Amino acid sequence: MSNFLLHTKLYMPPARPDLVPRPRLTARLCAALSHPLTVISAPAGFGKTTLLAEWRTTATGRDYPLSWLSLEPEDSDPQRFWTYVAAAIGALPAFAAAERLGQTTVELLRTIPGQQPQHYLPPLINELSAVPTPFALVLDDYHAITSPAVHAAVQFLIDHLPSQMHLVVLTRADPPWPLARLRSQGRLGEFRAADLRFTDAEAENFMGRALDGGLPPEDVTLLQQRTEGWAAALQMAALSLAGQPGQEARHAFVTAFAGENRYVADYLAEEVISRQPEPVQRFLMLTSILERMSAPLCAAVTGQTDAGSLLAQVDRSNLFLVPLDEERRWFRYHHLFADLLRARLRRFSPDLLPILFRRASEWHEAAGHTVPAVTYALAGEEHQRAARLVEQNVNGWWGLAAHDFIRLLARLPDAVIQSRPTLSIYQAWVGILTGRLEEAQVLVAAAEHQLGADTADAGTGTGCGAQWAAMRSFVALIRAYIRELTGQPYALSAQVMEAPAQIPETQVAMRNSADVTLSFLLYMNGDLEQAAALLAGAARRDAAARLTEAVPIAISRLARIRMLQGRLPEAAELCHRHLSLIAGSGATRHFVNGSLHAVLADVLREQNDLEGAAEQAREAIAANAVWQVPDALANALMAQAAVLLARGDTQGAAANLGEAEAAGRGRTLATDLIHRLQTLQVRLWLAQGNLTAARQWAEGRGMRTDGAPAFRRESENLALARILLAGGCWTEAQSLLARLAPAAVAGGRTGRLIEILVLQALALRQADRGRTLKLLEQAVVLAEPAGYVRTFLDEGQSLAELIHELTRRGGPAQAYAARLLSGFSFAAEPGAHLATPLPEPLTDRELEVLRLLAAGLSNEEIARRLQVTYGTVKTHVHNIYGKLGADSRVRAVALARELHLL
Repeated sequence: MSNFLLHTKLYMPPARPDLVPRPRLTARLCAALSHPLTVISAPAGFGKTTLLAEWRTTATGRDYPLSWLSLEPEDSDPQRFWTYVAAAIGALPAFAAAERLGQTTVELLRTIPGQQPQHYLPPLINELSAVPTPFALVLDDYHAITSPAVHAAVQFLIDHLPSQMHLVVLTRADPPWPLARLRSQGRLGEFRAADLRFTDAEAENFMGRALDGGLPPEDVTLLQQRTEGWAAALQMAALSLAGQPGQEARHAFVTAFAGENRYVADYLAEEVISRQPEPVQRFLMLTSILERMSAPLCAAVTGQTDAGSLLAQVDRSNLFLVPLDEERRWFRYHHLFADLLRARLRRFSPDLLPILFRRASEWHEAAGHTVPAVTYALAGEEHQRAARLVEQNVNGWWGLAAHDFIRLLARLPDAVIQSRPTLSIYQAWVGILTGRLEEAQVLVAAAEHQLGADTADAGTGTGCGAQWAAMRSFVALIRAYIRELTGQPYALSAQVMEAPAQIPETQVAMRNSADVTLSFLLYMNGDLEQAAALLAGAARRDAAARLTEAVPIAISRLARIRMLQGRLPEAAELCHRHLSLIAGSGATRHFVNGSLHAVLADVLREQNDLEGAAEQAREAIAANAVWQVPDALANALMAQAAVLLARGDTQGAAANLGEAEAAGRGRTLATDLIHRLQTLQVRLWLAQGNLTAARQWAEGRGMRTDGAPAFRRESENLALARILLAGGCWTEAQSLLARLAPAAVAGGRTGRLIEILVLQALALRQADRGRTLKLLEQAVVLAEPAGYVRTFLDEGQSLAELIHELTRRGGPAQAYAARLLSGFSFAAEPGAHLATPLPEPLTDRELEVLRLLAAGLSNEEIARRLQVTYGTVKTHVHNIYGKLGADSRVRAVALARELHLL
């Protein structure tokens, strides 16, 4: 990212040798450091920057840690703004030990444009709080910022400013912050135009320094009155007066100037410019289009071979030139002076503007400064040239989707983007990542049209070479991915399958995007091993390039595949190893790192390490909370919900699932994540005894017991099997599970097969005890190597009794069955509850309520059926739970069946 920073923006202009001392202002500025915020607000040319430069020469200012950032309109992009803020502060000695200050905040903004400040600024504020010494950040020319998002973020920073940090804002207009509130709280120091105006004494001092012999006091007073103490006007007047021969001529100038002239700045600029030699005048006008200038750049733009000496002459003549580095190689004009020069250029030589912009763009292109090269091309309305420059750098900018690349693309007309397939494809990819699928589809269609081939047929085309073939393949991949996300049918054609191989390995980020995308499509179609190979390749490629942006995505998905395959230890090892890799690269806060913690939470929960799982789930949520990436945050919340459900905390699990659903609201979640979210919700409903809600979900999804056992609906089919078992539909459940088991075996999904076998055992336990125990034995044997536990414990008393029988049979499952049996928190002996009478029997009304609970009725439905109040039903349910020793409806009904109460 440092290659994209202009370090001259971080340089504070030094105090000029002819500076007029203004101790009244520097003393006030020293006092203002007791406030968190100082705003210096005045029109152009009132000496805002000069005041800071003078304060810097004082005893207090000389040693005070101060960071500087000069702003411009392009910094209205939040990511660009905070990148520069972090760079400015990070240059202070106090932050020398900080590794890439503000990285988390910048990566949050790069990955997720448009989020709120409270989601991305806390990491930076926490880093700033860790430094014990006072320091200040100066934001110069803050009026250039037009983004409400940046304004809101800076206000958030002000509201949470560390006590040792001071913010100084130099601006021509008040920022849209609650200054009145800050003022009333004593948190604001202010300087206005009235404060910055030169006094008569300061104006006389200034003129005495600027002019040999100075000006008579009456002329100074008259000039002071007409300029109203405006420093820039006084400076330009001094330059003009320097060319007047004698006091009489100077008095005449002041008198004429003091007339009814409304355009003081224009008048003085004309006087200053007209008194310069013709080569200097032309130089000033031609270079006015440059935001920053150096001698070589000025030579290229003006065509003047003596541009270097002219630039030095302008600097020596004090013609409003501001140095931007210590070596005085880069400069900019004072903004007011630049505005006047540009107006003069537009008025007298408008035909030169496109030529000058073109030259500036060409020079920056040759120098390898792509962003300014594109910026000047856009300023000159050379959209095709700008598009070509962007297109040439698309591969290097692939990973910078939320920063300069997107900002520049946004300035290109839609027609220009859609005329270039590379830009259309990239813009479509960004649309997919940010959930703008409709926009992505328009751009994909444009790319297909420009490529001149139907991507459904890899053999068509007009012979445009390997590059176009690669783009056609990638377009086909994007098209299939959009169809997957929107629930439309698609085919994994040869073109889609070959898409990643068409992209050179040197284009790391784009190649990884293709690999991860194709792996997801393969996964959803049940091809786990081929998907895993692509993910592993992307992770290796990314790690080798030290990008570590694809690593968390690829590894978290690969670990999920290993879990499905019953390889829990391998899934955990993948996550641990790559979290260490990411930490070693300094990218510990990448937006999906939390997904690795979420996978670890699920592995540890399955192995019945609930404490470890809870810790990993908390890490996942903490890592993702500030990023607000829907997929990653939903994964983290679901991991925590599963742990809470295993602990019997249905209320906490429900709250987490509600947050997970909210995280994906209005956004496109990955298909498999939606399935996992829905099936976890079904398990929660069943744990709550809400069979009605579970049945309604199944009906709404069109679930059928005779549906095809496709992998993409496998988790939903298992949820349906649980619903059937909870409702006592043993035969239907067994029929469904019997068709799911062979598909899981064929697909190598051992982890899923263990769950299927357990449910089959529960479905058959009343009808065929021998077959039941055989199925359960098979499940236990498969579970032992990977340490599966919760798959068994979560099924409760009924399964505990079966496992107890299994321990008496001997055979390969006996030892692990005994270990599983020890994990149950209640009696496992068959009929154990029968031998323990209830300490207090259920009343007739409670038995009636219990039967209705077993039938799946909600509390509201029971109240209507019995014609009692909702509160009365809640009391009965509470009493039933207490007498049975249950903590949920499902548990209460199960215990009641064991006691033959139903």
